[in-house]
Order: sequence, then C-alpha cells, then structure tokens
Amino acid sequence: MSYAKKALKGTLIIFVFSILSAFLGYLVRLVLARGLTKEEYGLFYAVFSFFALLVLFRDLGLNQAVSKFLPEFLHKNDYSSIKNTLISVFSIQTLISVVIAAVTIIFADQIAEHFFHTQSASFVIKLLALMFLLMPFEDVIMYSFQGFQKMLYYAGVGFMRILVILMLVSYLLSTGMGIKAPVIAYLLAYIIVPLLFIPFFLREFPQFITAETKVTKKLIKKLLRFGLPLVAGSFGFILMTYTDTIIISYFWSLKEVALYQVASPTARLTLYLGYALAAVFLPLSSELWAKGKKENLRIGMELMYKYSFLAVIPVALLMLMFPQLILKILFGPDYIEAGLVMQILAFGTIFYTVGHINGNVLSGIGMPGQNTRILLGAALFNLVLNLILIPMYGIIGAAVSTLLCWIIILVLTSIKINKYVMASTPVWAWAKSFAAGGFFVLVIHLLKTWLVMNIWIELIISVGAASLVYIALVFTLGLVTKDDLNFFMYSIGRKPLFNKQ
Repeated sequence: MSYAKKALKGTLIIFVFSILSAFLGYLVRLVLARGLTKEEYGLFYAVFSFFALLVLFRDLGLNQAVSKFLPEFLHKNDYSSIKNTLISVFSIQTLISVVIAAVTIIFADQIAEHFFHTQSASFVIKLLALMFLLMPFEDVIMYSFQGFQKMLYYAGVGFMRILVILMLVSYLLSTGMGIKAPVIAYLLAYIIVPLLFIPFFLREFPQFITAETKVTKKLIKKLLRFGLPLVAGSFGFILMTYTDTIIISYFWSLKEVALYQVASPTARLTLYLGYALAAVFLPLSSELWAKGKKENLRIGMELMYKYSFLAVIPVALLMLMFPQLILKILFGPDYIEAGLVMQILAFGTIFYTVGHINGNVLSGIGMPGQNTRILLGAALFNLVLNLILIPMYGIIGAAVSTLLCWIIILVLTSIKINKYVMASTPVWAWAKSFAAGGFFVLVIHLLKTWLVMNIWIELIISVGAASLVYIALVFTLGLVTKDDLNFFMYSIGRKPLFNKQ
C-alpha cells in the first residue's frame, strides 16, 4: 500500500471513529447534564480533571515511545523488542499508578475539603483513583495498535470505552445513583474494554506469547530517553487541557465548572479532524523519516496544511454563529450562559488543529524535544494567564488564555516543520480560506436576518446556502486544484478525474 493510501485510510478510519466517539461522549454529557444537578455535573468533571493532571506523573512519555519504536522494531522483525517494550511500559506505569492511587485515596477527605470545598468530592476521588490505577492496562493495548498502524483497533478502543460508559451511565442514573453513576461507569469501563481487546491484540501480535522475554536496562533507557523529553510536552498539553478547570474549581463555584465543561468540549469538537490526522502522522512520519522518504512527508504535510484549514473553518464558524442553540440542544437551557466561552474556543480550534498535527510530526521524525519546548512554553504562558484572568473574569478569562496559547503553538510549530521537513506554511491559502469562511458567515447572518420561520428550517436553509457559497469560493480561489483532486483519487486507488495537459 502506498504511503498516500495508508495515510488517507488511517485518517478516515480514525476520523470516523473520532466523530462517533465524540457523538457518544456528548450523549454521556447530555445524559449527565440532565440527570445530575449543575453542581454535581461540575463536581464530577472537576475531580476528573484533577486525575487527568496526575496522568502526567504516570505516563513519562512512554505511550508515545510505544508509537515511535514499534514501527521500527516491526520493520526489523524484532518481535522480542516489541514484547519487552510493551512489558516495560506497562510495568513502569502500573507501579507509578499504584503509588498515586494510594496517596489520593488516603488523603481523599482532605483534598475534598480544602481544594474542592465539599466533602461530596471524597467518594468521587476514591473511585476515580481506582480508575486511574487501571488505565495503564488499556493504554498499552491501545498504543500498541497505533504502533502497529492498525488504526481500526486503535480508534476502536476509545469508541468502545465511551459506548460502555454511555450504557452504564444511562442505566445507573435510572436507578437513582446520582453522582455515583458516572464514577462507577468510568471505573467499570476501564476493566471491561481492555478485556474485550486482548483477543485482537494477540491476533495482531501472536509473537507476544512466544517471543523471548528479556527486559533490559538498555531498552528501558532507550524508551525513557525518548519519552522523558516528552513529559514536559505532556505537562504542557495537560496544563492547557485541564488546569483551567482546576483553577476555576478553586476560585469559583462548581456551577462555573459545569458551564465551562459544556462549552470547552463542545468547541473542541472541531479538533477531531486534527486528532485523526495527528494519530496517523506520528507513526507514518516515523517510518517515512527512517526510510529517507522526506519528499513524501513534505508533500503530505503541505496538503494537510491546506485541507485541514478548509475542513475546520466552516465547522468552527457554525459554532460561532449558533452557540446558544447548540448548547441548548445538547445540554438544556440551563447551560446557554456558556455561549461566549464556546465562541472564543471555537475560533481558537482553527489554529490548534494544525499546531497539534505539527507537534506529532516533530515527535515522529525523532525531534520530540522541539515539540516539548514549544508546548511547555505555551502552556506556562497559558497557566500564568489563567492565574491572572480566571480569578477576575472566570470562565471567560480561561477561554481567552486558551485561545492565545493555541495561536502561539501554531506559529512556533509551523516554523520548526518548515525548518526540518521543508514544508512551507501556506499563509496565502490560509488567508483565502478565512476569506471564504467570512462569506460563509455573512450568508448565514443575512439569511437569519431575512428569514422568519421555524428555527430548524431556517438553520437548514442558511447553513445549506452558505455551504454552497463556501464550496464555490474554495474552487474559485484556487484552494482546490485539479492536481489535488487527482492526488485524492490516486490515494484511494481510482483513476484521475483530470488528464494532464
């Protein structure tokens, strides 16, 4: 299979499963938002964010090391190194998880009282600590699938987890368990899902049973040498993703946490395209770089730059136009106060989509330190802004901090990609994409002003008409060319649409 076909197939698989997982994830949030009080909803996600922050001290960049080295070992048919890599990563992460889980359980009451300001958090802390203990089991299976470039299984793990959580949450809430329902559901999901995927893992890697088991210091050092520089980058990612919620929990009430925890994930829907591309580009860029096929990588990156922007802009702009409607549909009228936060973050996702992909490619070509420094610097900037803005402006301050952080990441990672991969940043194409997006917004605004009818019919007509205008402008402005369409058809094994002159 050509690299173009492999990249496209992997991207489509992960994108489809990511969308399905996001849909199920929002069903979970919808069920919780309607089945819990706003304070209970905020409490669960506040404690969940607390444990997400602790993931930093457990992972040590080893999950990314699995994705990095498994393709290289597989290329050499070095099955023993693959097995011992997985054993080493699982053992290290489990040992650390035991220590962290024990400490949080012992001091659960104190954490609940002094940080979350409610003793109701104690039970949630204790059960999520057990969930934290089980997470390495799923991680080692999931990231091995990514390393083997079995993207269907890689994406399927997350999809199955959220499906199990949805079913359990729905059932447990119906029995009147309240705040206990999501906690127990998440705990059980991290038991059930890894067990379901063990047979698929063994089918893809039957040598796990027969390969020699010999964990060496040399291998562990190799994994840590790659992974530890990524810890700072992971620290940066976690700072950007979770510390805003934690700081809001400390300075404001659980009601504000609840509002932020509906606005932020909703806006981040736009990022799933970037996550899908990034998950494919990490192992693929590693393989292309190792084989010296840098020109293939450059071409792929430049096409990705252009088309990721084209795909993301209309989705993000829809969120800018209809924030309150989206939040009302998903979570009910109690949460429409979060509309401005969602608008700010939706605009920011346009920039972070490409920045996130850039960072994964830098890691894939063996330069994780470059990505680490960028993420860490941007995250520290975000943390400082959060500490300044959140106490004064609450969730609006958190959203502004995140937006500025994402812009910084895009600019700095694009500079590095240009330097190492020689992939130029299509600034002019991006500017034209924004121009097309501007007309997309203008058409929706005008039709919303002129039309007076059922909101759903109005929405369908305005978005449909705006989409046609957007597509027409994309071709008129030369953002999609005949060569691009021919490349796409070639990638999926079809004949070109246009003959070269």
